[in-house]
Amino acid sequence: MARKEPELNERQKRFVAEYIRNGGNGTEAAIAAGYSPKSAAVQASRMLSDDKVLAYKRALARQVYYNLGLTDEQIALDLREIYNRCMTASPHLSWDSEAHAWMPDGTWQFDARGAVKALEMLLRMSGRLEPKRLQVEIETKTTIADKEARLKELLDEVGSGD
Repeated sequence: MARKEPELNERQKRFVAEYIRNGGNGTEAAIAAGYSPKSAAVQASRMLSDDKVLAYKRALARQVYYNLGLTDEQIALDLREIYNRCMTASPHLSWDSEAHAWMPDGTWQFDARGAVKALEMLLRMSGRLEPKRLQVEIETKTTIADKEARLKELLDEVGSGD
């Protein structure tokens, strides 16, 4: 069964198209759609609270994203790539004044915040994480083992255990 498009007039459809095109400026979109500049902000606010307009905006945005190759699968793959890159440890460098060069100091670092954010987004997309904000405290002087343990705790918390 085909999905029924919300019934909007042409001006409302133009408003939504302009709103998406301009990055979310409702007043500018209303003016471009033909509303008076004096009432554009009010009209934009009214339309952005209309369920039919919002449904059309979501449908149109989904189509735009799909045309750009931004499917749920591609986004999930990109987030997984970000997670993997953030989890790749690199040596921490300190300035060696005798050698006049940056030298490894024996510790390793990785982007724990980026890894946790990518993991959070993946879990939200999969429906395995509630809409509440994931709270993670990251100390500045922790070891890779500490951070891996914390990530494992987060995975266990949402039921993955991998």
